[in-house]
Amino acid sequence: MNHECYRIGGIVLNAGTQEVTRDAETIPLPPLSFNLLYTLARHAPNVVTTRQLEDEVWSGLIVDRGTINKRVLLVRNALRKAGCSSDYIVVVRGTGYRIGVPVERLPDSAASHAAEPAQAEPVRDSWLSVRKGAVLAVPLALLVVVLVLVLRNDGNGPESNGAQAGGLAVSQRAPGATAAYAVASVAVLPFEDRDETASGQYLGDGIAREVIDLLSSISDLRVASASSSFALRGKDLPVNSIAMQLGVGTVLQGSVKQYDDDIDVQATLVDAKTGNTLWSGSYDHELKDVFSVQDQIASSVARALRVAIGENEQPNSRLNSSGSLEAFNLYLRGQSLLDDRIKLGAHGVEEALGYFTGAVELDPEFARAHVGVAAAHFLLQAYGEHPDVEEHLRRGEASARYALELDPGSSEALGVLGAIMMRRGEPAQAGALFERAIAAGNVSPDVMHWYAMLFTSMGYFDKLLPELQDAYRGDPLNQLLGCSLSMSLNLAGQPAESAKVLSNMTRFPKRDLTLALASLYLGDFDTARSMLRNLKLTGGPLPPRFADLVVDGFEHPLHFGNAETGIFNAVHQGELAPLVAFETLLMMGSPRAFDLEVDLSGTSFEFRLPDAAWDNWGVKLRRDPRFKSWIKALGYDQFWRKNGWPDRCRPTGKSDFECV
Repeated sequence: MNHECYRIGGIVLNAGTQEVTRDAETIPLPPLSFNLLYTLARHAPNVVTTRQLEDEVWSGLIVDRGTINKRVLLVRNALRKAGCSSDYIVVVRGTGYRIGVPVERLPDSAASHAAEPAQAEPVRDSWLSVRKGAVLAVPLALLVVVLVLVLRNDGNGPESNGAQAGGLAVSQRAPGATAAYAVASVAVLPFEDRDETASGQYLGDGIAREVIDLLSSISDLRVASASSSFALRGKDLPVNSIAMQLGVGTVLQGSVKQYDDDIDVQATLVDAKTGNTLWSGSYDHELKDVFSVQDQIASSVARALRVAIGENEQPNSRLNSSGSLEAFNLYLRGQSLLDDRIKLGAHGVEEALGYFTGAVELDPEFARAHVGVAAAHFLLQAYGEHPDVEEHLRRGEASARYALELDPGSSEALGVLGAIMMRRGEPAQAGALFERAIAAGNVSPDVMHWYAMLFTSMGYFDKLLPELQDAYRGDPLNQLLGCSLSMSLNLAGQPAESAKVLSNMTRFPKRDLTLALASLYLGDFDTARSMLRNLKLTGGPLPPRFADLVVDGFEHPLHFGNAETGIFNAVHQGELAPLVAFETLLMMGSPRAFDLEVDLSGTSFEFRLPDAAWDNWGVKLRRDPRFKSWIKALGYDQFWRKNGWPDRCRPTGKSDFECV
């Protein structure tokens, strides 16, 4: 038996007894959580990459970054619950994780007296020995859990009969054996309203969203994001087609019918490959018990997929919800409008803000409603011709900070606050908040999109790419996330992959600009013209004849200088808005953009560099001293020195740098 023992900050980990203790009190950790902490301790103080963790903790399974993030969060929460105030596990962006407190190896003879101080030994174990240790560390209890789950799903457990679960009258059936998945995965579709009323639709959407959130908190289960599964609403697609588009093995479908103060909810889990029903349930109860219904559905799906639910992962809808069903319903309406903001624009965001505000008035302690208010204010400052930017940011920040007081671990609140700090031109604060949001796990697509906006603008596209690819695999129909991924693919020299992601999206400015750049990379000049003509830029639309001038410069390199001059002169002739010309020349990689001497105050360029400034053809632009001055004004160089240099810049001495 392995008797390795480590003191990790204020706790002791004993591999022989499979225990973690603090002040002689045992800290309960599920098997995967124990193995994660054990693996990090063995490698301390070094960083353990996500690939190493996949090999050593999840040996034989395919997991994504989200699964690892959620497991890290569970360990952190368990340690904090036991009184550990420090962040014992530190995220190293784009690489992996490390222990953030001192680690010492205790002599094997001290394993049975681990609570007593012992002389530290250097940790010098090979990768092979670590992997073997991780395998040996899998406890017998894990095998017992697996056997219990199998017995529960072989037709003899309570799920095969009408059962009383949590006080609910439940009728469930599990026809046939559950399929075995190397990595369990599921998509939850919007629950249909059998009465076809607006209130019923929001209730059905809300149940589906909550079940998605509950399932997403289970570490060994991959769940398609709501933004993608809801995008298939009303398309009447077969289950196997839905599963193929969302990259999952199973699909949960459901319906809801409301009778005054009662509800009837039905749900069915289908194996996408065989079409067989893996589980189904029918819940007929009072409306006030909707949270318990959601918990029961999530637990039943996990059991049907033979996924073990950790001690800290038990479904609990009330944990992040409201005690007021009316407030909860208003929140759901607001979230639905925010999700559809590409189509609805400023009007939809304003309407969403009204619903979120109403939810807060009904339940001032509803953290997620406060997050909704913050997100709506952040988005509204970017809409309209002359929005009151500072007022929106002030209100958004206040709401986000209050949400964090109510729920300190909210990744959504951390992410919105990070976006607000990004808009304020505080990259260091924004970056730290985004990192905390991602470490918290279960990151929303909006937060991931804003995170990508910040780090792509600072030139970190290569390092960002794996994270975006992981996020997009779980949310393949999310247009904003797809655009963020596509821009990083462009800048990383993969325009064909970028165009593939964008090709089936509906048109909107961010998508069209990204596809235009990919098309220029690929020499597809017809598509580039189509995307750039009348493209809405920060300063207004790009007239077709100037769009053609840009493309002509790329198609015929000998005429590139003429294209630059033509756009520059158009400003002085009153034919083109200065800010439009500035952004167009940046897109071309032309230093002539700086010759326009455009005042950037009050524009997005005052706090964030446009992604196109990092295009492969923009070397002359980036070598211009005025580009360096812009970088310094944004504070990016200070961030780089502290957090690592981006893909196209490097230090040249203690106080200078260059970009290529």
